[in-house]
Amino acid sequence: MDPRGSGATAGALQLDGKLLAFGMVRTGGNSDWSNDIVITRYLRNSIASIAGRVLTPDGRGLRNAVVTITDASGAARRVTTSSFGQYSFTGVPAGDALTLTVSSKRYRFATRIVNLTDDLTGIDPVGTE
Repeated sequence: MDPRGSGATAGALQLDGKLLAFGMVRTGGNSDWSNDIVITRYLRNSIASIAGRVLTPDGRGLRNAVVTITDASGAARRVTTSSFGQYSFTGVPAGDALTLTVSSKRYRFATRIVNLTDDLTGIDPVGTE
């Protein structure tokens, strides 16, 4: 492929933040060159964060609870809550659904599915006895 005559000639930003690039690519060789139209869609590679508080049934922050987020591939990250029940994850790739679980010695917590498209705060799981 000869790169001469190839390249993007226009672009568009979609409402979901993804970029479309339009252009031509010159393919072939020797005497049979042809120009092909190419459209490329670039996905956002954004990073987001998730934060909140783990709460007891009466609304107090629960310390030393383990909060885990697991992505679709099974990769998990864990943090332990502060003395006020606060937790946060930073540097999380946006665009995926994550499973959020909480484990504690005393309380049970429902598993939550979180669709991460941007920074999320106020994800506050409440335990049951």
